[in-house]
Amino acid sequence: METFDIIIWCLAGLAVIGLIFLFVFNVFIIPKRRTKDILGELTKILEVKKIKYEIRVVKFKWYNFEIELENDILLFKHFFMTPKQELFVESKYRWQIEGGSNSYLYVKHVEPFLRGKYENKTDKKVRRVALLYPGCKNTMIYTKGIQTEFITPKIDVFGCRIISFEELSECFDWLIDDSNTHVRH
Repeated sequence: METFDIIIWCLAGLAVIGLIFLFVFNVFIIPKRRTKDILGELTKILEVKKIKYEIRVVKFKWYNFEIELENDILLFKHFFMTPKQELFVESKYRWQIEGGSNSYLYVKHVEPFLRGKYENKTDKKVRRVALLYPGCKNTMIYTKGIQTEFITPKIDVFGCRIISFEELSECFDWLIDDSNTHVRH
């Protein structure tokens, strides 16, 4: 083998190792860190507010966290967004992420989250919360075609509340308070 062939094989081997590392990092490490961050923040909020709770991390369902409170059950689904992106709710099942470079993506798993059936064995009110992690620039909804309005956690959007991870501790009470709730459908 010539030196050039050895260099090519070494570079190919490094590329394969790099791809394996990226796969492991994206599939195992990042989701665990995301779950740990969210679980830690939710636990901290509930303990600071001295709210009696039971929290569960849920796998293989249409939501990621289930928090059982005294009168409510909160079902959280986290959606990954960056602070430079904006979320536009076009319709009940069509949510669009706009990046800073005129790129548009549609949010996956919105429809299962909003359609999913939860078997409520209690008389507690079940509330869905779309958690934007780690956060986003703006959250807006299209009204009357092309007009947009800002969404806050006080607004019920098609049966769920949308909140960024950054706002979670400040606005948590809004998620379980029906007074001052605005409904958008």
